Amino acid sequence: MKRRIFLRADGNSEIGLGHIVRLIALAEIVGKEKFTFIFCSNDVTASIKEGIVKFGTYINIYQDEEVLFSNLNSDDIVVIDGYSFDELYQKKIKSIGCTLVNIDDLHNKFYWADIVINHAGGAKREMYRGAPYTKFYLGFSYCLLREEFRLAASRQREIKTLSRAFISFGGSHSSSIYAEKMTKYLLEYKFFEEIRVLLAQGDDPQTFMESVLNNSRVKILQNLHAGQVSELISGSDLAVVPSSTLSFEAYAIGVFMITGLTAENQRDIFNGYEGCDFVFKVNSFDTLNESKLSEAITYFKNLSKPYLIDRQINSDGIKRIFNELLRD
Repeated sequence: MKRRIFLRADGNSEIGLGHIVRLIALAEIVGKEKFTFIFCSNDVTASIKEGIVKFGTYINIYQDEEVLFSNLNSDDIVVIDGYSFDELYQKKIKSIGCTLVNIDDLHNKFYWADIVINHAGGAKREMYRGAPYTKFYLGFSYCLLREEFRLAASRQREIKTLSRAFISFGGSHSSSIYAEKMTKYLLEYKFFEEIRVLLAQGDDPQTFMESVLNNSRVKILQNLHAGQVSELISGSDLAVVPSSTLSFEAYAIGVFMITGLTAENQRDIFNGYEGCDFVFKVNSFDTLNESKLSEAITYFKNLSKPYLIDRQINSDGIKRIFNELLRD
């Protein structure tokens, strides 16, 4: 009988979809050959559920964590990804006898998990406090990327010009505010022939200012699956994205990237791009102004072209972790 992996995360317009997307990626990487996956979440959208059920069963816990706890037995693996799973929550799962894996990028608590994974390049062991048995797997060797982006990372990539831009700020309700601001800034550069703006599912593009919405160089998109997002970024020369999983996807594909913070939990990923020549870090998008953007655009314009994108990223470590759990 296959060993069961329970995947617990939430995602909506308030907190975004990053936690759920990472767990979908984990299921893809680990594979269904040796494990049975059960996704547990509060209400998710139909499109997210469609992605989940490709890999396993979906259980709506309806705000009641006992729905998860009552389904567990001591041989199960439980993977949690989110900031509400405090020490008591972790201890509850451990008391059942389960193997607990915590996907984390905030290191703001004590960890009772057997395994903690942070795929950010800026994550360091000294940031964490954990039980004596806790193992920490940190950095680019443990990237939780969906298949479309993992495949893209294996291909050679050159940037020959700077004419197509991609802008997206993820799945939270505030994403359109950042997207509109950055689109307005980029429209000042006439060499951008097309600016592709990917909005969150619940965003209303009609709220954009008329000068942006009606500009023939702006293409606004929504409700794309992973393959379409990969193609969209691959067809671009520059991506403007927060330092979230979205930036990992752009990094894997290999485009010039302007990235910064829209939330504190992105700092480890942000710091991990230090020294990467094709990434321009702008700290916070809240304080980004036209002068700083101009500095970034000038930097990319001055890079000799064609520019060969060299990225160091893989997901092999994730598969190794779960293969080892099978032997335990």
